[in-house]
Amino acid sequence: MSRRLPTLTALRAFEAAARHLSFTRAAEELFVTQAAVSRQVRELESWLGRPLFRRQHRQVRLTQDGVLLAEHLTGSFDELARVIQSVRDPGSTSLHVSVEPALAARWLVPRLGRFRARHPTVELSLSSSAAVARVGAEADLAIRWSLDRTAWRGATASLLGEVEAFPVLAPSLRASTPGLDGPADLARCTLLFEDDRGYWSRWFAEAGLDGVHLPRGPVFNDAALAIEAAVRGEGVALGEPALAADDLAAGRLVRPFAPRVRLGAYWLVMPPHGAGAPAAAFAEWVREEMEATLDGFRRP
Repeated sequence: MSRRLPTLTALRAFEAAARHLSFTRAAEELFVTQAAVSRQVRELESWLGRPLFRRQHRQVRLTQDGVLLAEHLTGSFDELARVIQSVRDPGSTSLHVSVEPALAARWLVPRLGRFRARHPTVELSLSSSAAVARVGAEADLAIRWSLDRTAWRGATASLLGEVEAFPVLAPSLRASTPGLDGPADLARCTLLFEDDRGYWSRWFAEAGLDGVHLPRGPVFNDAALAIEAAVRGEGVALGEPALAADDLAAGRLVRPFAPRVRLGAYWLVMPPHGAGAPAAAFAEWVREEMEATLDGFRRP
């Protein structure tokens, strides 16, 4: 069967430019010049007879046709890379997992020994990054947090565990803070914020204290940093089971009040056409571990 297709070079240049929304970054990835990427994209647009980018001052945006083509190309290239790797090394047991930094540091790494004990032949490579890795190409699977369900392009996502946050603080701080009898009293404490003050506002509202004036406190760009500051007695953080469970169990943190607020969920992100045996084994194991962690925090 004859296939009428543009050149692979043009398709690769467009896919990289669409993924980065930058001709410069696409050129760096492909080890060519920006002019070469631009030329290949224009040739593809000419072949199709329609524009794929809206070129604006110092930035480019995909047209509707560009979005459609990019989604299919990225998924196809990722799947092709996976198949080629399986042909090159059919007995490979390597596994590359991309994980949110806070979850990796405070929850996953302390439990990896149990995975290695169960699957000693799997060669695990773990990357901790807030950037979303392309599963099937840059990672075999990923664990991502999202406030609301997110459509990860060229991937499928299944719920790993909901995030329900609650106040946590060091026992020494609790002991040295008189009159900490109810949720309203936390407004007199130093609060540790993650990214902004919105999460604490939502927690106070959930506790029936909508509109409470929030005190000043340090802001961290990573939940793990806020939890670590709480362990050291610097203030009260909003913790959640996966990040605070080990410190709560060890007595390094205490939970003063019961109200909790839902702050998104963790998702297991995998290739749309399935994953290899090592990735499937890891997915099964990590679901078990997350279920065990959350089990002790279930609502009554």
